[in-house]
Amino acid sequence: MATISNHPRGKEVAYQKIDSKYVGNPSRRFLANRDNGNRFHVAIDLYANYKDPVISCENGEIVSFYHFYHGAWALLVKHDDIVINYGEVDADSLKISKLKIGDKVTAGQQIGIVEE
Repeated sequence: MATISNHPRGKEVAYQKIDSKYVGNPSRRFLANRDNGNRFHVAIDLYANYKDPVISCENGEIVSFYHFYHGAWALLVKHDDIVINYGEVDADSLKISKLKIGDKVTAGQQIGIVEE
């Protein structure tokens, strides 16, 4: 398997173990409390360097691309049974990857780049 990022924490995924202890940064785990319980983090954050490639994890179709968070963009890809938000990608991701909404993508294909 090819290395996608050389970020020092690139292989770290935050999660809570059955004994309630955390692995990684607890605020980056799925369902981490946000805004005093008014909302929750509905993602699993991965560490990467600015401009690292964003890779589709499965075959799918690009269904949306929009401004998301602090200058970053959301790239939504519909896979067989789920739509994945490849969040916090660069605004030029589709242009750089020569893609547009409605395009089919394959597992392992670059679909964007990481936002700063």
